[in-house]
Amino acid sequence: MTHRPALPRPAPRLAGRGGLLRRGATALCLLLAGTLGAGLSTGMAPDAAWAEGRVLTPDEMRATAGQMLAIGQDQVAYDMASALLKRDPDDVQALLLHSRAARNLGQTREAKADARRVLKLASQDPAQEAALRHAASMAMAQALSTEGRRTWGQLWLRRAAQEAPDADARALAVRDFQYLRSRNRWSTSLRFSIAPHSNINNGSVNNAVELYGLPFEVALPGAAQALSGVELSLGITTRYRVSESRRHATDLYLQADTHQYELSAEAKDLAPDAKGSDYATNVLFIGALHRMMPGTGRVEYRLGGAVGASTYGGDHYANFLRGNLGAKIALTRGTALTVGVQADRTTGPRAPHATAWRLNGGLSHRLSGGSVIGATVNLTESRSTIDVADYSEVRVGVSFAPDGLWFGAEPQLGLDWRWRDYDVSAYAPGEGRQDEAYDLYADFTFRKIDYFGFNPSVTFRSAQQWSSVDLFDIDRMGVQIGIRTAY
Repeated sequence: MTHRPALPRPAPRLAGRGGLLRRGATALCLLLAGTLGAGLSTGMAPDAAWAEGRVLTPDEMRATAGQMLAIGQDQVAYDMASALLKRDPDDVQALLLHSRAARNLGQTREAKADARRVLKLASQDPAQEAALRHAASMAMAQALSTEGRRTWGQLWLRRAAQEAPDADARALAVRDFQYLRSRNRWSTSLRFSIAPHSNINNGSVNNAVELYGLPFEVALPGAAQALSGVELSLGITTRYRVSESRRHATDLYLQADTHQYELSAEAKDLAPDAKGSDYATNVLFIGALHRMMPGTGRVEYRLGGAVGASTYGGDHYANFLRGNLGAKIALTRGTALTVGVQADRTTGPRAPHATAWRLNGGLSHRLSGGSVIGATVNLTESRSTIDVADYSEVRVGVSFAPDGLWFGAEPQLGLDWRWRDYDVSAYAPGEGRQDEAYDLYADFTFRKIDYFGFNPSVTFRSAQQWSSVDLFDIDRMGVQIGIRTAY
């Protein structure tokens, strides 16, 4: 993947007065003047015609007001649009011009009222309805941005992109959205997925296992075996940018995730006393992240920390304390290397207390044809007085994102392999325990299906674990359906 610096850089100075992408707004004014208006029929320059006091037709006034906006004569444009609205309060072109001029003059309440009026009137002109809704949504976003309400402005820009009459109009709304997001101290992302799973409780694939070195198998109760069902996952991450410059950014963030389950009929027959809520989890993290990009900007350093807590089955399960340090290095234009170290301390009323150190590294490279390949390596040492949390682990992953679409979707394929060694296991006295696992997935994002800037996604996943202790032989298969942001 082509490396781009993760820290936001100051936006280029835009023409005209301050605000949200004046070049886009100027293009909108010219569109109104050239497309919705008839233009100047006399060929006289608009400023000359205005200076001579010549009476302009409504079409000429619309065109002139648009050109006044384009050259920064906001008060003139405002007065001309006001005159048009006295003649016809439902003149949608005049409303849009008036909204833009009012916004430039700091009269954002008027600007928003004009935009709402256009949205109400748009349905009366089927031929121009999409263009009018798009233009009104852009005007609303610009007014909100001027008020400093950038998050609401982003929502209106999503609407503008959804209502866009053509690809160019949509691209303008997306560009404005990305610009506004880069200037917004608040940023929020949502996650949602629904996934049928063959094993929601990480139960054993076996119904009888050898334990404690006994020369015979022990039958497992239904709740200890794999139970199928459906997982509903919801998540939110919101961050606030405390400080920012060309070379650094500091964020405070909150992340919350919930995973809820519904057992299948087969699982209820296997474990009549079990309920989906028995396996529900909730996790909350609050943290800070500082990023620095000194020198040439080819290396980004990250320093972060977080505290968190989780519940399992409705009860408080664990508390977390986390710290991490890492770097992302642009080796070449299409190659990036990431390295890092993370320390975790887990406590809590039900979780095994443990301290874990993790070393991680990753490499991504964009091929000449546009496809992206990646590889990751993670080493973990977890130490605890409880055997299930006292282990060493090696994890290796590879991924491939082909250029182009498969079945109308943007694909990504991946395989993760893991080896975990427990020095001690209560189920195998004197022998310890060793697990080997893989996770194979194929992920598809349907970019051609877009609703308010979100695309549906489907992930097919197959995971299996082989253990020296039969109880921990695990097999999971699932299909995850979710949504992702398009920009």
